[in-house]
Amino acid sequence: MFASIGNVTAYNSTSLTNGQSYYYKVTAVNAIGVGANATEVSGTPASVPNAPRNLTATPGNTQIVLNWLSPASDGGSPVTSYWIYRWTASSYPKAIILPGNMTMYHDTGLMNGVTYFYKIAAENSIGTSANSTIVNATPSAVLPHRYPILVLDIIVIGMSLGVAIPVSYNRYKQRLLHKKPVMVEVSAQPRSTASVDEKKLLESDKRARRYAR
Repeated sequence: MFASIGNVTAYNSTSLTNGQSYYYKVTAVNAIGVGANATEVSGTPASVPNAPRNLTATPGNTQIVLNWLSPASDGGSPVTSYWIYRWTASSYPKAIILPGNMTMYHDTGLMNGVTYFYKIAAENSIGTSANSTIVNATPSAVLPHRYPILVLDIIVIGMSLGVAIPVSYNRYKQRLLHKKPVMVEVSAQPRSTASVDEKKLLESDKRARRYAR
């Protein structure tokens, strides 16, 4: 591609594609003819990256695990680092700098019960991207149960035993909430403890539904 730019000593080459290298030579022209080419030079246009994507925060015991995706575009220059900003309702943001090849970070040594806020930005040789969306999480020493726990008061040979059962089936929960009969089989154990076989609980529930018809 040739461009005649007149009697100037500078030129701004526009409408280029970031990340693609371009090569240039300059030749002087007068009324007599065209001079020799200058030494060839090259350049690669670039911009700051897009913001990191899909930032998530998962709480644990005195820690929070952050995960994210790299920017949709690095602007034509590889991401060299990530800047994580963390703050609470009563503190200013603190910057944590990570290498550009990371997409996960374990933030440890946190206080349980305190909500921490996070945002992240990507940096390349040109500059720093816009910030990601803000996420938050609250570390806790006792994590929630996988299933809700319901306590049944089971009568076994005249003794009342409180038994905690993880309710993994909605139908059990609904029957208990509406105080409908739930037949369970309890193993013969000391008065202070009892165990429930969830498989047998399912079978007993089917029998109870047949009897209720």
